[in-house]
Amino acid sequence: MKDGEFGSLLGSRRRARGTPEDPVPPADQSALGGFSRAVRRGVLVLAAVLAGAATGAIAFAPWLLVEHPLWLAALAPDGANMILVSGSVTFLELAAVAVPMRALGVITAYALGAIYGRVALGKIRFPRVLRFLEALERALERFGPMLLVVLPAYTLGMLAGASRLEPRRAIPAIIAGQVVAVAAAYYLGSLVAPWTAAILAFLEENLLVSTLVCVGLVAAFRLWKRIR
Repeated sequence: MKDGEFGSLLGSRRRARGTPEDPVPPADQSALGGFSRAVRRGVLVLAAVLAGAATGAIAFAPWLLVEHPLWLAALAPDGANMILVSGSVTFLELAAVAVPMRALGVITAYALGAIYGRVALGKIRFPRVLRFLEALERALERFGPMLLVVLPAYTLGMLAGASRLEPRRAIPAIIAGQVVAVAAAYYLGSLVAPWTAAILAFLEENLLVSTLVCVGLVAAFRLWKRIR
């Protein structure tokens, strides 16, 4: 999972002090039907935990990549990280940690979409991004859960929840899609193994400095996001 994916989803859910819990625009109040406050809070907590774990893993990515590659793949299982660790682990090892963690992340995004509707996507102001999301929604309407297998992305999982795709159809497709994603990442990782080996060698020689730089960059980015 990339840093900020769940964070950006949660950013729109932060409430100001003194405002009611779980504030939702009137147009999206119907999306909350059938979900108790405990369920909504549980999903938000899970999303926050996954986002925090991914942020921490990315901050210490150089050290994890060299010393504990499977932990990096488990805590931040985005495509780039899986490609980087593919040269250090077997496919079965990668699949054992990355598939369930990616599936959990996309299912959590699906739950956020099912509970909060389109408001879970936050306030998107970029026309190109909006057009892209609209195209994804049309494709989802046309191809159904099969699209979740072909494009196993977090945003698509959230759109599937917002579009009320039934869990019995969505969840198996989400899990199958993560198997496809991990297999594709591992295959690409094997193709670029000579280059990733050079990166690993460089990081191993400069492990402390590279880790400190990465921690600093992540901290600076999070601070910039907070004060922006």
